[in-house]
Amino acid sequence: GTCRTEFPQPSTHPMLMDGRPVPADQPILMVGVPFFANSLSGAYHSYTEDTQQTCQLLLPLAVAAIAALRMKQLALRSARFISTAC
Repeated sequence: GTCRTEFPQPSTHPMLMDGRPVPADQPILMVGVPFFANSLSGAYHSYTEDTQQTCQLLLPLAVAAIAALRMKQLALRSARFISTAC
């Protein structure tokens, strides 16, 4: 997930739980995945609004991919050591 703290931007149209717009001087905290985005392009815009938001999305994915590839390499290496020991 990602998180973002900012003052409301007019283009995002943030709403309170009762449907009223968020006051311009009230900071907001957005956490997680935009499940309630109006469309797929709205969700895409949420993640690519600026460089910081994009990096917050891609960095954990990159770390997970590196960890998965490393585990696969170690598994293949240990399988090779077991097969050559016989």
